[in-house]
Amino acid sequence: MEKSIKRITNIILIVIAAVAIVAGFFVAFKGEESQMGMDISMYLTYAMVLVAIVLILVFAFAQIASNKKQLISTLIMLAVVAVIVFVCYLIAPSELSDVAKRVGVSENIYRWVGASINFAYITFAGVIVALLGSMIYMKIKK
Repeated sequence: MEKSIKRITNIILIVIAAVAIVAGFFVAFKGEESQMGMDISMYLTYAMVLVAIVLILVFAFAQIASNKKQLISTLIMLAVVAVIVFVCYLIAPSELSDVAKRVGVSENIYRWVGASINFAYITFAGVIVALLGSMIYMKIKK
């Protein structure tokens, strides 16, 4: 498995380097007035983020699938996260603020941003509760 990971990583790095070189040539030969190099660079960034997310998911699922107990607990945790996201979406504001109206944000995007902020707050609160709970548990255990 390690050899395949190294091969995949090397192939991806070679492709990214080739695209970056092509983007650099567009910028160098077309000058700053051309947006082609910048556009290619942005698409390259999007592709790298997408590849990173896909690889993280593939390797995580491969690791989870190798252990059946971990698979069940992971599915339960994913279901809990999905419920929390759904609740955050329900409590997110649906009415646009003045700033959102001026910027031209749609109601759907505005609601998802509110849901993301609510989810971040809930996650942060959960981390603090878990930290305090583990500290209390360690004190009681001693």
